[in-house]
Amino acid sequence: MFFRRTSTNTYLYMVRRVNRVWSISSNLTAFNSQYHDEIVDSEGNIWMFVADPTSSPYKIYYRRYTVATDTWGALTVLDIDASYHAAYQSATVDSGGNIYVFYVMNDYGSGTVWQIYYKVFDKVSGIWSERRQFTNGAEYGSAVFPKVRYQTNHQLGKDTIELTYRQNGIGSTTYNLYYGRLTNP
Repeated sequence: MFFRRTSTNTYLYMVRRVNRVWSISSNLTAFNSQYHDEIVDSEGNIWMFVADPTSSPYKIYYRRYTVATDTWGALTVLDIDASYHAAYQSATVDSGGNIYVFYVMNDYGSGTVWQIYYKVFDKVSGIWSERRQFTNGAEYGSAVFPKVRYQTNHQLGKDTIELTYRQNGIGSTTYNLYYGRLTNP
């Protein structure tokens, strides 16, 4: 499967190739989609995460394609807070099949400090965790554009969720690249 935004509109579309034939494109969103990310879970299902910057505040949605039924589920809000924009999501799957989605939020009234948060989808319970904070803007400044991956250490050490992100110092307009991790998630 391939995911694509077009230049004529910015909805997110999906096409797939089966037996050397491309499908007709399927529209996955009905809004100005930005910052999409896709992952495949431990059962081969596809999860699509996308931000809607046309809403106020911005919202992050997800949608799951279930291989067994060859269907897409409903577009569902992952996180929303009436006072905060949510965007720039990045997702990964751990060895237990749990899904981690990292994203940034800011107070859209002031829009000055972006912080990285994350949620975890527990494969066994089928429930998303509460929002958890990863960075601290009051101490370190804004953090944006997280890129996350799961790193297994094959029982030689602790497994980790690793991420890189851009962060500026308090009062600075210069961003540097940072590395962070969750150990034994």
